[in-house]
Amino acid sequence: MYSIGLEVIVYGFNGVMNFNGKQITRNVSSSYPLFAKTGASAVLENLVFNIKMDNSVGTSLTAGLVHKNGGIIKNLQLNLVESNYVENNEVHLLCYDNSGVIENFVVNFEKSLYIYRIGGLMRYNTMGTIKNGYIYGENIKVLNDSTDTIEVAGLVMENRYGGIVENVFTLTNVDKLSENTDKSTMGNLMKSASNNATVQNVYSVGIGANTTDFTKGPNVVNKNSKKIYNNYYFADKIFTSELETKGNKLSLWDAQFQNQIINEEGQFIVDELVNEGYYPHVNMPDCMPTQDFIELPEVEDKDLPDILSTKVLEQGTNIVKVEVSVNNPSAEIISDIEIANLDVEILSQEYNNGKSTVITELKNPTICVSKYNVLSISTKGAYGSTYKREYEEGERVINVDLYKEIWNVNDWKTINDSPTENYMLMEDLNFVNGENTIVINSVRGIIDGNEHSISNINLTNNNSLINNLTGTLKNFFIVNLKQESSGNNGLIRSCNNGSNIENIHMKNVSLYNKGSGYCGGIVGTSYNSNIINSSVNNIQIVTEETNGDMWCGGLARTFKLFYY
Repeated sequence: MYSIGLEVIVYGFNGVMNFNGKQITRNVSSSYPLFAKTGASAVLENLVFNIKMDNSVGTSLTAGLVHKNGGIIKNLQLNLVESNYVENNEVHLLCYDNSGVIENFVVNFEKSLYIYRIGGLMRYNTMGTIKNGYIYGENIKVLNDSTDTIEVAGLVMENRYGGIVENVFTLTNVDKLSENTDKSTMGNLMKSASNNATVQNVYSVGIGANTTDFTKGPNVVNKNSKKIYNNYYFADKIFTSELETKGNKLSLWDAQFQNQIINEEGQFIVDELVNEGYYPHVNMPDCMPTQDFIELPEVEDKDLPDILSTKVLEQGTNIVKVEVSVNNPSAEIISDIEIANLDVEILSQEYNNGKSTVITELKNPTICVSKYNVLSISTKGAYGSTYKREYEEGERVINVDLYKEIWNVNDWKTINDSPTENYMLMEDLNFVNGENTIVINSVRGIIDGNEHSISNINLTNNNSLINNLTGTLKNFFIVNLKQESSGNNGLIRSCNNGSNIENIHMKNVSLYNKGSGYCGGIVGTSYNSNIINSSVNNIQIVTEETNGDMWCGGLARTFKLFYY
């Protein structure tokens, strides 16, 4: 074990350092990290990093291991071994800003981390990757009872600019001092995901003390990026925030579920541990110390039938085949699964070792969206006894995209009647003579062109084909767009709030603007949106002389942080 004082700092590192499982203990009661900066070729691996927050008064601007990481940190065990009850601010135990890769890590809060306003493991994940790890131990505690803005997260404050967080779980929560901190943004994993950031295959267990706002989080509080997939929380409360799925604690006892969510890259030891009642371990080299065996949570009614997980097998537009894994220790027949706004047909079921694998067909949706609430599950016993378990809204959900089919121009116009639903083109559409009648005012769901084309779009009166996009538009060919406007113009007038534009290809575009504003082939103005794999060919932009400013671009004119 090595104890390193404040005077030992590496200001720039681009080599490979294998710590071979040795321990370094670091006092971080000042702003000095062990490494000020690591470059793109740097590798730090096989390290046990112990941190002592032994300061007697609050400290600020602390980064423990690396201030700015541009290389690879892997096979890391970080332990907070000492922490005093003082008001710390801007404390980031692992890293201030990560633009490299942090993978295969274990974080143990042996003591609570105390924060006054801002802090956690990392401040920013900027175009970096954080994957294959877990956090456990004592909760982070916020020592602030005022209405100040408080920003605290278990893993990283801000995942941004294309950053990726995947294959991670946390058992640590953030406790508020009281219910008065109404401006707080405190997440089990992160405060925010923005600017094309991705969060996928993650889960948390529990919620912090004095949590009162169940409309945000608990894993990701602010979701300016919508690239969030397989994001589960396991808690007694139901959160109504989008892109957060409440899980059944029984699922944590299911090795299939654990593998499906966090073990995509095979970096966790799952089956043998989960089957013995423990959380998975990260697969570390032999030089690293043995990881703690953390018991899975106790579950009430674990002998009763309940849904563990779902998996899409075959996807259609408005029909889908789904595999449902059901906890079924009594080996009863699954007689019915009721889902809101869908018909469910049970095609087959197979029982094995306390679970039933049920193949279902979901069809005849009354609304076509991307999340459906499970209402109940029913079983029938060997002697005719029946059992029905009912769920609250949001307690069990199935995430699947279903679509209304668009076959003609009249079908297209119905999008305005329900802009939150999903739609898919089934044929090419010709909008000749349609003019402004084919304008869609708002899209908040998904419109999938299904590789079909829309042609001969002729628009006036400051209209775009889609005036405002906060959902997803993808897989279209657009041919012959003509538009006259005195303000913003383009195929889409404006897009924001994490909207996605993907695989949109346009040709023969003519934009005529008679006033000031923003002009682009695909979108006029874009904020915090993603444009991916898209193009515009043969575009002509004409503007009249005006006292105002006219800003033009081939794809988009005004944007903040979009990708193409």
